[in-house]
Order: sequence, then structure tokens, then C-alpha cells
Amino acid sequence: MTKNLSPIKDRLLDFAVQVQEYGYEPEKAFVSREMVQATLPHKNPGDIPAWSRKNGNYALTIQPGWDTWNSQSVGYPYGTIPRLLIFWLTTEALRTGDRCLELGGHLAEFMQKLGLNPRNGSGKRSDSYRLRDQMQRLFRAKITFEYRDEKQQSWHDLQVAPKGMMWWDANMLGNADIWESYIELGEEFSKR
Repeated sequence: MTKNLSPIKDRLLDFAVQVQEYGYEPEKAFVSREMVQATLPHKNPGDIPAWSRKNGNYALTIQPGWDTWNSQSVGYPYGTIPRLLIFWLTTEALRTGDRCLELGGHLAEFMQKLGLNPRNGSGKRSDSYRLRDQMQRLFRAKITFEYRDEKQQSWHDLQVAPKGMMWWDANMLGNADIWESYIELGEEFSKR
């Protein structure tokens, strides 16, 4: 582990090194320019209708997805895990040339792709719980990129993954489920 980095940041750094070793073009190994100019929240913004971050004339706004069964917001993607997910999604879509990305037959398989530990305990602090939670938050959120100055305004609304299936049983870490879990990246997100 690199000195002074959290375990997740260390894994993110390791993943970046792996991407470079496989010969990806550097610009394909990074998230979109918009996500660099204004990033996702570092901490949970709480129960608010929308969250924004501005950087000069540029802004990123997120609206959380909705859980119909429980009649509540699924919450905002925040922290390191959604950044790791975006990095993996972008890299994998470029590597495969496909918007439909297979996540694997079980959660542990996908966690290993991300460099997370599938066996680090259970409960709300475990990597498996946090990953599933942040995946739902990220994939269901609506993200708006906006530029504005005194003469012009532009915006771009998108969803990272407007379609997908996650059939993982968190209690069956080592056994493949009947169906492979997948997501389909939004067309607009995949162009970024």
C-alpha cells in the first residue's frame, strides 16, 4: 500500500497503473473532461432535491434516482467508490467497444475487478455493502453538465446507466447466480 493513501485510494491508484500497463491511450483511461472540472460529492449531501458543484462557468448537478418500492430517494453517489466505478466503466467501455458491460455472475467477481475485498466482513461498512449501495446511487442518478456565461448557456442531462440488472445475492459471495449482472451505459454518457 502506498504511504498516506486510504485503502480505496491505493486500489484506485493500482487500477490506474494496470490501465497504463495494458497499453490504453492515456486519454481513454480517464473520466470525461466534465467529470474532472466538477466532481461528484465527497460526502453524502443528505436529503435534498439536487446537489451542485460549480467551477468557474461550469457546473455539475446531480439529482438522485427514485426507489419506487419504498417511495424514497436512493440517495446521491458520493465518495471514492463512485469515482472508481466511473473510471472502471469508462475504461471497460473503451476496451470492449460496447456500452453493455457485464459485471459478472456474482458480486465477489465484480469486486475483484475493481480491486475491492469481497471478504472484508459484513454490514454497512463492508466493501460489498458500500459498493452495491453506491452502484445503485450512481446508476440511477441524473447528472447535468452545464456551462453558462453572460452570452450563452448550454446543458447536457444524462444518466450513467439507464438500463441494467444486478442479480447478486450478497450472502453468496463465491457462487455464481443464475443470470449475469450487467449495465448498459447511457448513450450520452458513453459519448463523454
